[in-house]
Amino acid sequence: MRFKKVTDEEMSLCEMSLQRKDAVSACLGVGYKFAEHFVKVMTDNEEDKAHHISEMQAFWDSVKRIRMKSNNKLISNKNLMDWFFSFGGDIEDIVPVKYKDTYKELIAKMLEDRTTPISEIL
Repeated sequence: MRFKKVTDEEMSLCEMSLQRKDAVSACLGVGYKFAEHFVKVMTDNEEDKAHHISEMQAFWDSVKRIRMKSNNKLISNKNLMDWFFSFGGDIEDIVPVKYKDTYKELIAKMLEDRTTPISEIL
């Protein structure tokens, strides 16, 4: 039996095409960590901010290109909001109230252009 050699690009696209429940699980799994690091960016000293931003970028990179197996489209912005940024809750329950507006602005800019590095937004 012969196997077709799959390029890295093809493999990454295959790996990122998920059933809805798996996409939700993937987003929820790192969304909470993303929010935790956002709070650390807002509260920690300047030296640690770069580390937390790079962690946020890694979490974002892991979900922003996920495609839904049902239609092969990227996860919608609404679903990213529900599953990744707020994990089904209210932003007020995720980040302290004094950072709520900054978090909302970050989300809006990230969803407007998924390619903009978080370091350029924060």
